Amino acid sequence: LFLFLFLWMMRSMGSVAGVVGVVVLVVALFSGATVAEIITCDAPQNLQAKCGALYYDLSNMKSAAGTFLFSTTDAKGDYEYDMQLAGSGINIQKNLAQCTFPGTPTNVGIAQIRTDGGGCYSLGQTTTQSWTFDNTNNALIIDISGGDEGRTSKITIACDPNQGVATFAYQSEGVLSYAFSMAYSGACGSTSAPTHKKKTDGGAILVIIFFVCLILYGAIGAGILFSQGKQGVELVPQLGMWSNLWGLIKDGNSFVFSKLRGSSGTTSSYQKM
Repeated sequence: LFLFLFLWMMRSMGSVAGVVGVVVLVVALFSGATVAEIITCDAPQNLQAKCGALYYDLSNMKSAAGTFLFSTTDAKGDYEYDMQLAGSGINIQKNLAQCTFPGTPTNVGIAQIRTDGGGCYSLGQTTTQSWTFDNTNNALIIDISGGDEGRTSKITIACDPNQGVATFAYQSEGVLSYAFSMAYSGACGSTSAPTHKKKTDGGAILVIIFFVCLILYGAIGAGILFSQGKQGVELVPQLGMWSNLWGLIKDGNSFVFSKLRGSSGTTSSYQKM
């Protein structure tokens, strides 16, 4: 391609229009090859996915109420829309007997609820998410399917670096399709993969508690003994017990091993009957 352009430019050097045409063509080729408008993301895992060269993390996306559940209504107030993509979805029963869903109700990601109490509908399952990123509008798009009677939803999350608390609004609907808009800082992406602190397991917590109690025991005991005029090694709480501890452990081990070998482990001065 470049060889062809070079030859064409050399042939057209006598014409200013030819040179301008070559320049315009080269600029158009490079500008069109810079960034794709729509980027298909990897399959999301725990509301995290990689789209192109950037990582997106919605795992901590919360509403103004501080929960993972978002709620809004349509313009007329006839329907309430609930959304929760985190965890296993939303609890959308709302104490309405008419709220029945195909499949597993706990996987409902978006629900449409009649405000008159007449019923509710699933607009998509959390397990059917597909993510794309719109470079033109700088927004993360989540498509969700698997709703009642084939209902689907599209959530457009605009990148807003200053929006630490996400917003959620109803936009429009078509034939069994619904559109929502959001704004959130997590939709801006990052060049590094998201990391989360590992939870401390129960064993580590017990070890920490043990050493904290041991330190407190030594510090408080030493303080009490110091107030009584003790000095040096005498500041060790219960010094006599700790001094005999190794001997007690040794005696205990000797007793156990002697039992395992079948002997009594002690020497008795009494004669057997």
